[in-house]
Amino acid sequence: ELTARNALVVNLDTGERLFEKDVEGKVYPASTTKLMTALVVIDQIADLNTTVTVKGETLDLLLGTDSSVGGIKEGEVLTVNALLHYLLISSGNDAAVVLADFIGQGNIDTFVQMMNDKATALGMNNTSFANPHGLHDEAHYTTVNDLYILTREALKNDLIRDIVSHSRYTVPATNKNEEKLLVNTNFLLDANTPYYLSYATGVKTGYTDPAGRCLIATADKDRIRYLCIVMGCKIGEGDDDTQYHCIDAKNLLEWAYNTFEYKSIVDVNEPVGGVEVGLSWEKDYIQLYPEKNVTALLPKDADKSSLIYEPELASETVDAPIKKGQKLGTAKIFYAGEQIGEVQLVAGEKVDRSMLLFLWKQLKNLVSSVWMKWILAVLGVGILLMILITIIQNRKRRKTKRLKLYKRL
Repeated sequence: ELTARNALVVNLDTGERLFEKDVEGKVYPASTTKLMTALVVIDQIADLNTTVTVKGETLDLLLGTDSSVGGIKEGEVLTVNALLHYLLISSGNDAAVVLADFIGQGNIDTFVQMMNDKATALGMNNTSFANPHGLHDEAHYTTVNDLYILTREALKNDLIRDIVSHSRYTVPATNKNEEKLLVNTNFLLDANTPYYLSYATGVKTGYTDPAGRCLIATADKDRIRYLCIVMGCKIGEGDDDTQYHCIDAKNLLEWAYNTFEYKSIVDVNEPVGGVEVGLSWEKDYIQLYPEKNVTALLPKDADKSSLIYEPELASETVDAPIKKGQKLGTAKIFYAGEQIGEVQLVAGEKVDRSMLLFLWKQLKNLVSSVWMKWILAVLGVGILLMILITIIQNRKRRKTKRLKLYKRL
């Protein structure tokens, strides 16, 4: 049972969706926004050791917002790399506005436009960003499907993937702060919490009252990688500090690993159908085999006998010669009414051609060809004409003979 209003579980290796709940519904992203902030920063800054001097007026933008901050100070000199750790681990809104101001050259709106341009380029068609941190704004929204696109893109970046995997990170001392330990707000990574999941690998939390508790979580176990997104999770009231977003995500990930596994669905040594063979004395039928082994993510209790194979051949009959391994079609594989794979089908053996049968077929083809029909038609017409001409000439000869006989008489 979930408290989340919207949720998704997807296999990151194959893109297969195992669970969906209102993935197209409008949601407020809260601090999951910072994944896009990080992407735009990395797009714009080649050297992440570039330093940024924090402006007081930039930090003042957060006054009265009750923001999650990392404790960055006015006049502090920080590297872009350090600011990204503040942004993604401790979810610092101060790091978000400092980076946006720096990239936007003093204009945060310029940076926000870059975020929206990036969203458009990625195909996040139901997303609008109004700020770099995720504080509530009616014009700042997305969907679970778009967050999946964003996260998948963010995880392609080695630095982001590394940052979001840490439960703790120590920021080096600066001109304004001592060495500082950052604690990740994603408790699935923290062994000191009841929400710890040993195989969790990231990614980002979010929270505002309108958005609810939110978490984008990834996990890697048994050579399977999952992404789980839960949005609009329950917020504890009063003394209830239960992190329902962590519970929802943990339950979904555990369910996925307990329920599904990779299974072999086709084996190169097991035939999948066959095809009739022509122009051979030796064989009139051969079996077809998968070109390669194929696995698919299936329920652990799924039986291979419940798979359905639908071969699609280029022709019902294939003429020899046929080489072993020659591609002769494809097969689609279905489970529970859904296609879960497709594989090329190849000949399981070599078949030689009979020259006699080949010549006989060529002769039949020649006789039945359009040109041959025209030739025979022309010959037929010619023969008829010759017969008519012969008949006419014979009649003329007989008439001439009768005239000669009449004159003699």
